[in-house]
Amino acid sequence: EILVEVTLPVLNSGEGWAVNEFSRRHGDYGVAVVMGTLRLAGDGTISGARVGACAISTVPVVLREVEELLIGEKPSLELFEEAGQRSKEAVTAVEDPTTPPEYRRHVLSGLVRRTLQEALERSEAHHE
Repeated sequence: EILVEVTLPVLNSGEGWAVNEFSRRHGDYGVAVVMGTLRLAGDGTISGARVGACAISTVPVVLREVEELLIGEKPSLELFEEAGQRSKEAVTAVEDPTTPPEYRRHVLSGLVRRTLQEALERSEAHHE
């Protein structure tokens, strides 16, 4: 199979995105990668969230438990911390000779928090 096209939607007002990767050395395959978008409603609550991860498992995963946690909530560091904790429970991390699954899940948790915070900052900057 070969990928021949990717279509990305244009972000609307109040939407922000972020992508974060952790690898041991520049250019190495990532220990974990997280990408996400947040959409803010007029009252400041999160009305839309998409959060996914790759390099953590054998296939890319959508972190639905994290998305469901975020919808309808006011963004906060505590909320993003909880999202990071839930992400660790939502994946089966791969094991390899250099990276234990527990370490991958720990990295994933931090990347989820960082990604959500960066997406929030962009959504606030993009809010009309």
